[in-house]
Amino acid sequence: MGMRGRLRATLLGSLAIGGLTLTGCTVKPPAYAMIGSKEGGIYGYADTVTPDGGRLVRVVLPATFATPQMAHDFWDRRALEICGHADYRKNIFAAYRPTLRYDHYGGRPGDFNLEGLLYCDGQTVTAADSAQPD
Repeated sequence: MGMRGRLRATLLGSLAIGGLTLTGCTVKPPAYAMIGSKEGGIYGYADTVTPDGGRLVRVVLPATFATPQMAHDFWDRRALEICGHADYRKNIFAAYRPTLRYDHYGGRPGDFNLEGLLYCDGQTVTAADSAQPD
């Protein structure tokens, strides 16, 4: 194999590795799924029944793709699933994006977190109604 053949083989090999690297870095939107499920992983929603018959709903979305609006959309979608109607009360008491780590001259923002209380008005939600992850 001559110099030209080795150069061509090296170039093709580099392009193949670069292509594999780029396809592995594609960012997909977070799936609307329960935290801990196969589809959701560490992202999605979770909810628990509160002692007063309401529901504590939490949404966690990745910093790399999500927006605050997307977190609110996930929360509202889960509220509609739980209550079955749009006439519910909500009290969002925590919306934060903690610093993931500090590097160089500042912090890197972390995942979107949204937590709030949900009341379906006139209905109480029992622990048996709470969905469990797969």
